[in-house]
Amino acid sequence: MAKRLEILVETGELAGKRFEVPAFGLRLGRSSSNDIHIADEGLSRNHCLFECAGELDITVVDLASANGTFVNGEALDVNPRVLKINDEIQVGSTILKVVGEEAIAPTMQPTIVGGGKDVDLGFGPSANVGETAKDTAPSKGSSIAKIIMLILVGLLVGAIAYVLVCGNPLDKSKPKKSASVAKESDNIISFSYEKVEADSTRVFRYAAELSSAGELMVQFDDLPRENRRVPPAPKKISDSDMEILERIFANDLWGTFKSEYKGSSSGVENTLKLWRIKLVRKNGIKEVSVLNELEPEGFANIRSDLETWANNILGVQSIERSRDELEKSSLENETLGDEKWDKRDVQDRNLSDAIACYTLAKNDLTSLGANAQDIDRIQVKINKVKEELNIRYKQVRSEADRYKAIGDLDAAREEFAKIRAMIPSREDPRHREAEKNIELIELKRYEDESKGKRR
Repeated sequence: MAKRLEILVETGELAGKRFEVPAFGLRLGRSSSNDIHIADEGLSRNHCLFECAGELDITVVDLASANGTFVNGEALDVNPRVLKINDEIQVGSTILKVVGEEAIAPTMQPTIVGGGKDVDLGFGPSANVGETAKDTAPSKGSSIAKIIMLILVGLLVGAIAYVLVCGNPLDKSKPKKSASVAKESDNIISFSYEKVEADSTRVFRYAAELSSAGELMVQFDDLPRENRRVPPAPKKISDSDMEILERIFANDLWGTFKSEYKGSSSGVENTLKLWRIKLVRKNGIKEVSVLNELEPEGFANIRSDLETWANNILGVQSIERSRDELEKSSLENETLGDEKWDKRDVQDRNLSDAIACYTLAKNDLTSLGANAQDIDRIQVKINKVKEELNIRYKQVRSEADRYKAIGDLDAAREEFAKIRAMIPSREDPRHREAEKNIELIELKRYEDESKGKRR
């Protein structure tokens, strides 16, 4: 059975302790904020980082430490080193060892088959299928019947495939679904993205990962400048979120990137700048890493879109701002939200504006790593405003429907216009529905006017 690798501390104050490397890595250093905290003067505050590499392997990278990280006596440069079982890692006066732990073999995982073959995702036929076909093959004496049978089977398989992809051609009640749409709707299985900027004084690391189960997780570190490490809770993404992600990677340049871009001076500058994206699709796996090098054309746009997409879903849009900036921004947004709430009867859109301001304030606190009590306090305000907005929406919508029922289209249009002003975001289905009703009313009035002119 395959073994998952772990880190065993062999010497020092933590001798005998074992550490499993989580999805977003395991950081070691002198600072108490590290996952493996060792009070050793030979260590930098943030010394090195262990990361997962595939399902079972792990790597180690030196975070521009003062005294270096050594694997089997060899000093690391800025490149990640893949570790094998029994490898020894020395940091300061501490020695760690790579050991194995029995792991449950996954029931299905995407793997690339070498030699340019297709990707095996565990969906292929088993050996028994071939054996069954062989046992039931026609005899040699019936070649004509065999040819006819093969033709009929081929036609039948083709017809079934057509119906599955395009729908029943005799069924006019359902729109046909093209093969391209069916393929794109579930093309991406998972992805991981990482950005690291480190030198002898600071480490900033941002990581986003979408699991094959559709759960998104973001984690970032900003040490020691801000001394905050905030891992928001994973969140299940929606179908619309997945559609946006598909569009990000539909960029034509994505397929042109090489697997690695590395600057020639990366080992001299005592700095680390790394961007890495790994995308798992049903038809293959592609990984691109850029280490201390200018990014290839289009790469920065893709990774920026990825960060924005993930941050919007989890509400951590302000992660690279300082603690003072986040605290100030949160207070200003909350104060502005309070003002909009107090003036909710002055302007139709003030309730929606209050929700937007409170949401920004909450996102700043989340990015800041604030305690749950402060974040919950803002959420209570958001819920209160949303409830009031929903009550007012239902009242206006009821009036609009009443005017429509009695044929007073001018009054109905005015009420739907109130909804559109009250909820200005086109992303809100209530806004889109109000717009649609206004269009229908305008069309109805135009038709009535045309009929009057013909008379």
